[in-house]
Amino acid sequence: MKALVEETFHQNNNTRVMMMAHSMGNLYTIIFLRRMSPAWRKKFVRGYIAIAAPIGGAVKSLLTTTAGDFI
Repeated sequence: MKALVEETFHQNNNTRVMMMAHSMGNLYTIIFLRRMSPAWRKKFVRGYIAIAAPIGGAVKSLLTTTAGDFI
């Protein structure tokens, strides 16, 4: 993902990248961004949009899938 962000940045005249993730992709994106240095994020990333992130709500989905908890 680091290479993709940097390549996109360079191909667009050094314009910072706007990142977007959906569902479980948000968890991976958050981990990725936290591992990058603040200087790297400031240089390459303009912002981040989370769509339908399962943060705080994945437990209910997991129970429904594994145990048939429909309440």
